[in-house]
Amino acid sequence: MNPSKLTNLMERRAPIYPVEEGQCRVQKEVSEPYAIKSRRVVTPAGLRHALIVIENGKIGDILRADTETQLPVQDVGNLVVMAGLIDPHVHVNEPGRTEWEGFESATAAAAAGGTTTLLDMPLNCVPSTVSLSAMEQKISAIKDAKLSCDVGLIGGAVPGFLDEIGPLAKAGVFAFKSFMIDSQSADFPHVNSADLVEAMSLISKLEGAPYVYILHAEKDSEEDETLSEASGHSNQDHAKHLQSRPEVWETRAIDEAIRAADQTGCHIHIAHVGSSNAAEIIHNAKIDGAYVTAEVCTHYLLFQSEKIPRGNTLFKCAPPIRSEDNRLGLWKALLKDGSLDIISSDHSPSPPELKHMKEGDFTKAWGGIAGLQYRLQGTWTASQPFEVDFMRLSELVSGKVADIFGLSASKGRIVKGLDADLVIWDPEEEQVIQESECLHRHKASAYTGQKLMGRVKKTIVHGEVVYEDGGGIVGASPGKLLLRSAATRDGLSREVVRDQVCT
Repeated sequence: MNPSKLTNLMERRAPIYPVEEGQCRVQKEVSEPYAIKSRRVVTPAGLRHALIVIENGKIGDILRADTETQLPVQDVGNLVVMAGLIDPHVHVNEPGRTEWEGFESATAAAAAGGTTTLLDMPLNCVPSTVSLSAMEQKISAIKDAKLSCDVGLIGGAVPGFLDEIGPLAKAGVFAFKSFMIDSQSADFPHVNSADLVEAMSLISKLEGAPYVYILHAEKDSEEDETLSEASGHSNQDHAKHLQSRPEVWETRAIDEAIRAADQTGCHIHIAHVGSSNAAEIIHNAKIDGAYVTAEVCTHYLLFQSEKIPRGNTLFKCAPPIRSEDNRLGLWKALLKDGSLDIISSDHSPSPPELKHMKEGDFTKAWGGIAGLQYRLQGTWTASQPFEVDFMRLSELVSGKVADIFGLSASKGRIVKGLDADLVIWDPEEEQVIQESECLHRHKASAYTGQKLMGRVKKTIVHGEVVYEDGGGIVGASPGKLLLRSAATRDGLSREVVRDQVCT
């Protein structure tokens, strides 16, 4: 399929236009202006008692709270108002696997958790998004869905389709993704060392600001193949899964990826870092000037392997959840030395039967945690011992995500002129996570039954209220398809990445 055909397809959708910065193409907004007042508005300048003016789907102004206005004002008192979360790592599974998840359920769950933009991974759908024709099918699925938040696309970089990298970039993907180990998806094969360098060379030469190359950084070897069998643990023990995917898989892959990035000048982004030792490799590489950013997932920051119940395969993921000492090391890497940059959910759902919960068999269960709806609460709960303030929290789940993935011209912070994507939440309220309130397609999750701090009261997308506590998804479906323009100059430079690491 050629790019002009894809453009024609998109033009047949609801009106889409490029924003001034060429950042993305979104449907125009028409709504009545209003204002939100709070004693705790999280801005780049700090926590403010402020009045946020919202007009035409944008933040029209940020004023002193005592400013007189003729606009209708929603006074939310002491509730925290933050920029809507941006989740850069979500497996929506549509088209082709809507029995797993789908754009309607995924974006609803996102909004319920305060997420106003998500980036959809290119695999675990059918077909995987590795070509323009596959992207056409993805866009058709999005067109037919009710979106409760904005959606951007990530393209796959896989052997046999590396020549599609350029066309996918022109069509509007925000980044590219590869696995360095078997992905468990037949149409998404992993890259070998030669493929890795070739993909990086192509991505680094794309027109516009640096595109991000996301890597699932685990790499096994023939010597590792008997680890699971030799572990001495039962199939119902998480320890068996943990031992079957050792830390060396992460450190080995990350070391190779950094060397290839140095060779090609490509901006690499290490997905779901689960090892504090791997984070240390990233830290040292950043000090040396490597063009690398990295994410950690909420479940690695909240859970520890020692406390995973026997047979509870809802906790199975890759890389695996590791020890309490490792969890503390990841927090240090995130907050103290700049090794890790952002927090994602890596929402990877599946039908309940694929989790083999009745057997409790970690060797058979699908590896993935459903956590899209719980990223804000889970992260906030896990952060309590570390005294993370609201400004830092917002940067980790929104602001810096926007920086890395080329969204900061329109999203990520409460700044005049940016999209009016907001989450209003109570950080002091505690709740036990119940399946009855879950909006994922399948309700079972590792978070079910957990006592978490924080509760989302309202989520606003493009100025429109999309979620209310107690009412669920309300009103219209304001979410839109976002497509990156190759002309954008937004994104993190190599120098900024280097300067943000702490020595």
